[in-house]
Amino acid sequence: MSVTGRRRPRFRWRILRPIPSDRITLYTAADGYRITALVPHCPMAEGEVKTTIDASCHCGAVHLEIQTPPETLTDCNCSICRRYGVLWAYYSPKQVRIVPPVGATDIYLWGDRSIEFHRCKICGCVTHWAAIGEHADRMGVNARLMQPDILRPLRIRKLDGAVTGKYLR
Repeated sequence: MSVTGRRRPRFRWRILRPIPSDRITLYTAADGYRITALVPHCPMAEGEVKTTIDASCHCGAVHLEIQTPPETLTDCNCSICRRYGVLWAYYSPKQVRIVPPVGATDIYLWGDRSIEFHRCKICGCVTHWAAIGEHADRMGVNARLMQPDILRPLRIRKLDGAVTGKYLR
């Protein structure tokens, strides 16, 4: 009981999903608020729980599952990146899994044909670029497809891809 004589509401938490998960959803019985929490490590799970970054196009047909959040973002002003309006996050292709892997994107090649730009066949969102060649170990993921809270703390580097090919800051 409180000082006013009214009974305080009791908050009871209930787990809506089984514990071995990377996310658990909780709610309070008194007010119905839902809280979804990210659990980085669960000792009850078999092995390590891995958290991945999910980037998807507007319609959801193409998903990119990425092992780690980007360290920095690149805003390139070359003729194609400027028109696409993308922020690139760079990864090794080994760190990115594209779901579904084949046939969900259209490919555009230009210039010296060393980079494939991929976009969703349904909604047209640019999803990523991939270098052509056996020894290419770099790709760019359109970071604008990630959740904004992932991007908010990151540094954005300006690349002068139109003239010098050097980072301006």
